[in-house]
Amino acid sequence: MTWEWEHRNNRGQWVLTIGTWNAVVQRVAGSRPLWQAAIERTTLPHERYESQAYPEALDARTWCLRKIAELTGAAP
Repeated sequence: MTWEWEHRNNRGQWVLTIGTWNAVVQRVAGSRPLWQAAIERTTLPHERYESQAYPEALDARTWCLRKIAELTGAAP
């Protein structure tokens, strides 16, 4: 299965929805550009997870996919 991230350039963020999970990767303010990811379940029970800051948006997006796979039992 393939998912596509939507890049919202005007907000400096990437968004993705997988089932009941919404993922957002956005720039973190600071002296150098960093990216932080957050995933949130949109149905009960509501859950939210945040990643560490990453130097590249791709790393933060990868964190989202791995975390969602882990939470849904889809991780190998």
